[in-house]
Amino acid sequence: MVKVGDQAWPLEMLRKAGKIVAGDIILTWTKGKNSALDVQDIAKGRDIGNVVVQRRTADGLREEIHDVTFAFVFHAFVDGGTIHK
Repeated sequence: MVKVGDQAWPLEMLRKAGKIVAGDIILTWTKGKNSALDVQDIAKGRDIGNVVVQRRTADGLREEIHDVTFAFVFHAFVDGGTIHK
């Protein structure tokens, strides 16, 4: 999950789309980062990609604080949050 405030998007959905625009929030995914959880040799891990989140402002785009986390963590710590599907 890519969490921005009380909203989240499945990482797989972002990976398939490459870019998601939700109001003034822009999420992008690019390949090139391996998972450290798949195998002992990180270089052989699956490509989970890089996530960048930006917000449109009157002054242009700015980097937005976000987390890449698990769905159960989002549900546990974000009361009333929205997972976009």
